[in-house]
Amino acid sequence: MNRKTLFGLTALCLTASLNTTPLRAETSEEELAKKSQNPVADLISLPFQYNQDYGIGPDDAMRTTLNVQPVIPISMNKEWNIVIRTIVPLIDAESSAPGIDEASGMGDITQSFFFSPKETVRGWIAGVGPVF
Repeated sequence: MNRKTLFGLTALCLTASLNTTPLRAETSEEELAKKSQNPVADLISLPFQYNQDYGIGPDDAMRTTLNVQPVIPISMNKEWNIVIRTIVPLIDAESSAPGIDEASGMGDITQSFFFSPKETVRGWIAGVGPVF
């Protein structure tokens, strides 16, 4: 089995295992669905994003990227959370042209910190903070 197939199967297995694990027993499915759609909710999550790009360079190379994106909310007080979001890209790229080697590794990490109220304000979800 080549490393691209192994990379893809690993991403698929991790995603499937996380999607079948209950996050909180005391939270209703409807509440959990709403929180999972809110990017600044007080819900710890570990989403994965898997991308495949084709036709890169004169050799029509392929690149696969698995973005690991943990989200960790921390309660500051009864009204505010700080939500820590990180994106770690794991990349595997074929040689895109003669003389260029294949490469695998970690891409540029994106780190963000959002300050967010625990409750919606007039139906709006708000968060503000820096991204590095």
